[in-house]
Amino acid sequence: MSQQKAIPQLLQMLLVGLAGESPQTQSCAIRALIFNMKQTILAESMVRAHRTDVVEDEGAVKIKDKLSSKDPQMQDFLRKVTRIVALFLKDQTAPKELHKSVLKFLKVVITFLSFGEGAKELCELILSHVFSLPDSAKYTMVIRRILNKLIARVGVATVLDCTVKEHHKLIHYIERLRRK
Repeated sequence: MSQQKAIPQLLQMLLVGLAGESPQTQSCAIRALIFNMKQTILAESMVRAHRTDVVEDEGAVKIKDKLSSKDPQMQDFLRKVTRIVALFLKDQTAPKELHKSVLKFLKVVITFLSFGEGAKELCELILSHVFSLPDSAKYTMVIRRILNKLIARVGVATVLDCTVKEHHKLIHYIERLRRK
């Protein structure tokens, strides 16, 4: 099966899982997506770690059996899925298990997303949903890791622009810890 056909089919299967009635079904669909992303998508920062599987193809470095995260179709897929999955954080009645799965997904997907032209929009989407959690004290470590990854990918200035003023103290704290 070609890669062009695989991505829409994966999105359809994912949407079926996310449309499940129980939060456990939705959480399992998100966790399965995380597992599949780690197994099949190659972030460009991971190329050095997979040197044994490297194949030179017309000057481009590719890894056997891995999809490239730089592929425009893959980026479009990741952005769509991120928008859909992040909506679960706005649900005030969702159980802790579902919120935790969504936060773990966001932590992983930040590695694969390319923050080029739409960096601010994507950053605002992620942060507005993360900070809308009803009881964010339960998830402090995961939220810190998400913020840490976002700061590393887009810079502290962009992250500060995308958050409300009440969370600036946390972002400055994380940036201080990163510099140590």
